[in-house]
Amino acid sequence: VEVVGVKLGLSSEDLTKLRASAMLIDVGRIGINERVFNKKEKLTPEEFDLIKSHVLRGAEYVEKKLHLFKEGVELVKHHHEFWDGSGYPDRLKGVEIPLWARVVCIVDNYNALISKRPFRNPFTAAKAIEIMKEGSGKKYDPELMDIYMEILEARIREKAKKETFR
Repeated sequence: VEVVGVKLGLSSEDLTKLRASAMLIDVGRIGINERVFNKKEKLTPEEFDLIKSHVLRGAEYVEKKLHLFKEGVELVKHHHEFWDGSGYPDRLKGVEIPLWARVVCIVDNYNALISKRPFRNPFTAAKAIEIMKEGSGKKYDPELMDIYMEILEARIREKAKKETFR
Protein backbone atom coordinates (compact mmCIF):
# COMPACT_ATOMS: atom_id res chain seq x y z
CA VAL A 1 0.00 0.00 0.00
CA GLU A 2 2.71 2.42 1.02
CA VAL A 3 4.72 1.93 -2.20
CA VAL A 4 1.66 2.88 -4.27
CA GLY A 5 1.21 5.94 -2.05
CA VAL A 6 4.82 6.94 -2.71
CA LYS A 7 4.27 6.59 -6.48
CA LEU A 8 1.18 8.80 -6.11
CA GLY A 9 3.27 11.46 -4.39
CA LEU A 10 1.51 11.30 -1.02
CA SER A 11 3.12 13.26 1.78
CA SER A 12 4.96 11.46 4.57
CA GLU A 13 2.05 12.21 6.92
CA ASP A 14 -0.50 10.83 4.44
CA LEU A 15 1.61 7.71 3.87
CA THR A 16 1.59 7.07 7.62
CA LYS A 17 -2.18 7.61 7.75
CA LEU A 18 -2.75 5.37 4.72
CA ARG A 19 -0.66 2.55 6.21
CA ALA A 20 -2.41 2.81 9.60
CA SER A 21 -5.89 2.93 8.04
CA ALA A 22 -5.15 -0.02 5.76
CA MET A 23 -4.42 -2.17 8.81
CA LEU A 24 -7.96 -1.49 10.07
CA ILE A 25 -9.96 -2.44 6.97
CA ASP A 26 -11.39 -5.61 8.48
CA VAL A 27 -11.96 -4.40 12.05
CA GLY A 28 -15.70 -4.66 11.35
CA ARG A 29 -15.37 -8.45 11.24
CA ILE A 30 -15.17 -8.41 15.04
CA GLY A 31 -18.41 -9.80 16.38
CA ILE A 32 -19.30 -11.62 13.15
CA ASN A 33 -19.09 -15.39 13.48
CA GLU A 34 -15.83 -16.51 11.86
CA ARG A 35 -17.57 -19.63 10.52
CA VAL A 36 -19.15 -17.42 7.87
CA PHE A 37 -15.75 -16.13 6.72
CA ASN A 38 -14.26 -19.64 6.74
CA LYS A 39 -17.14 -21.43 5.03
CA LYS A 40 -16.12 -23.76 2.20
CA GLU A 41 -19.56 -23.94 0.61
CA LYS A 42 -21.31 -21.20 -1.34
CA LEU A 43 -22.58 -18.46 0.96
CA THR A 44 -26.30 -17.91 1.37
CA PRO A 45 -27.56 -14.40 0.52
CA GLU A 46 -27.93 -13.75 4.26
CA GLU A 47 -24.36 -14.83 4.95
CA PHE A 48 -23.04 -12.65 2.14
CA ASP A 49 -25.01 -9.68 3.54
CA LEU A 50 -23.44 -10.36 6.93
CA ILE A 51 -19.95 -10.37 5.40
CA LYS A 52 -20.70 -7.16 3.51
CA SER A 53 -21.80 -5.52 6.77
CA HIS A 54 -18.21 -5.56 8.04
CA VAL A 55 -17.39 -2.37 6.12
CA LEU A 56 -20.18 -0.35 7.75
CA ARG A 57 -19.51 -1.85 11.17
CA GLY A 58 -15.80 -1.13 10.75
CA ALA A 59 -16.32 2.45 9.56
CA GLU A 60 -18.61 3.16 12.50
CA TYR A 61 -16.08 1.67 14.92
CA VAL A 62 -13.05 3.57 13.62
CA GLU A 63 -15.01 6.81 13.51
CA LYS A 64 -16.76 6.63 16.89
CA LYS A 65 -14.35 4.58 19.00
CA LEU A 66 -10.97 5.39 17.47
CA HIS A 67 -11.86 8.87 16.20
CA LEU A 68 -10.01 8.09 13.00
CA PHE A 69 -9.54 10.91 10.47
CA LYS A 70 -11.99 11.22 7.56
CA GLU A 71 -9.81 9.52 4.93
CA GLY A 72 -9.29 6.51 7.19
CA VAL A 73 -13.01 6.12 7.87
CA GLU A 74 -13.71 6.37 4.12
CA LEU A 75 -11.03 3.77 3.37
CA VAL A 76 -12.50 1.28 5.87
CA LYS A 77 -16.02 1.89 4.54
CA HIS A 78 -15.28 1.81 0.81
CA HIS A 79 -12.44 -0.70 0.30
CA HIS A 80 -14.87 -3.12 -1.39
CA GLU A 81 -16.22 -0.60 -3.90
CA PHE A 82 -15.39 -1.40 -7.53
CA TRP A 83 -14.51 0.99 -10.34
CA ASP A 84 -17.63 -0.01 -12.34
CA GLY A 85 -20.01 0.51 -9.40
CA SER A 86 -20.54 -3.19 -8.68
CA GLY A 87 -18.99 -3.15 -5.19
CA TYR A 88 -20.38 -2.35 -1.77
CA PRO A 89 -21.67 -0.76 0.46
CA ASP A 90 -22.73 2.26 -1.63
CA ARG A 91 -22.07 1.05 -5.20
CA LEU A 92 -19.81 4.03 -5.80
CA LYS A 93 -18.05 4.09 -9.15
CA GLY A 94 -14.93 5.63 -10.64
CA VAL A 95 -13.55 8.64 -8.87
CA GLU A 96 -16.57 8.70 -6.53
CA ILE A 97 -14.60 6.05 -4.63
CA PRO A 98 -12.07 7.70 -2.31
CA LEU A 99 -8.50 7.38 -3.62
CA TRP A 100 -7.16 5.50 -0.60
CA ALA A 101 -10.02 2.98 -0.83
CA ARG A 102 -9.23 2.41 -4.53
CA VAL A 103 -5.59 1.74 -3.66
CA VAL A 104 -6.40 -0.65 -0.81
CA CYS A 105 -9.03 -2.46 -2.88
CA ILE A 106 -6.36 -3.40 -5.42
CA VAL A 107 -3.75 -4.45 -2.85
CA ASP A 108 -6.29 -6.33 -0.71
CA ASN A 109 -7.68 -8.22 -3.70
CA TYR A 110 -4.21 -9.25 -4.89
CA ASN A 111 -3.32 -10.46 -1.40
CA ALA A 112 -6.59 -12.41 -1.24
CA LEU A 113 -5.80 -14.12 -4.54
CA ILE A 114 -2.33 -15.28 -3.46
CA SER A 115 -3.57 -16.44 -0.04
CA LYS A 116 -5.11 -19.79 0.82
CA ARG A 117 -8.83 -19.57 1.42
CA PRO A 118 -11.14 -22.18 2.98
CA PHE A 119 -12.79 -22.68 -0.42
CA ARG A 120 -9.66 -22.66 -2.65
CA ASN A 121 -5.88 -22.89 -2.79
CA PRO A 122 -3.81 -19.76 -3.41
CA PHE A 123 -3.18 -18.63 -6.97
CA THR A 124 0.37 -18.23 -8.21
CA ALA A 125 1.60 -14.65 -8.48
CA ALA A 126 1.44 -14.91 -12.29
CA LYS A 127 -2.18 -16.15 -12.26
CA ALA A 128 -3.18 -13.53 -9.67
CA ILE A 129 -1.68 -10.79 -11.84
CA GLU A 130 -3.56 -12.15 -14.86
CA ILE A 131 -6.85 -12.11 -12.90
CA MET A 132 -6.18 -8.60 -11.60
CA LYS A 133 -5.38 -7.28 -15.09
CA GLU A 134 -8.73 -8.66 -16.32
CA GLY A 135 -10.37 -6.51 -13.63
CA SER A 136 -8.61 -3.29 -14.64
CA GLY A 137 -11.23 -0.71 -15.63
CA LYS A 138 -13.98 -2.96 -14.27
CA LYS A 139 -13.20 -3.68 -10.65
CA TYR A 140 -10.09 -1.54 -10.36
CA ASP A 141 -9.02 2.00 -11.22
CA PRO A 142 -6.98 1.45 -14.42
CA GLU A 143 -4.38 4.12 -13.59
CA LEU A 144 -3.79 2.70 -10.11
CA MET A 145 -3.65 -0.80 -11.59
CA ASP A 146 -0.87 0.30 -13.94
CA ILE A 147 1.09 1.62 -10.96
CA TYR A 148 0.48 -1.50 -8.86
CA MET A 149 1.31 -3.90 -11.69
CA GLU A 150 4.55 -2.02 -12.35
CA ILE A 151 5.48 -2.38 -8.65
CA LEU A 152 4.50 -6.07 -8.50
CA GLU A 153 6.25 -7.04 -11.69
CA ALA A 154 9.44 -5.23 -10.57
CA ARG A 155 9.34 -7.13 -7.27
CA ILE A 156 8.84 -10.44 -9.05
CA ARG A 157 11.78 -9.72 -11.40
CA GLU A 158 13.95 -8.76 -8.41
CA LYS A 159 13.00 -11.94 -6.55
CA ALA A 160 13.75 -14.06 -9.63
CA LYS A 161 17.12 -12.35 -10.04
CA LYS A 162 18.04 -13.08 -6.40
CA GLU A 163 17.00 -16.73 -6.74
CA THR A 164 19.09 -17.06 -9.91
CA PHE A 165 22.24 -16.00 -8.06
CA ARG A 166 21.84 -18.32 -5.08
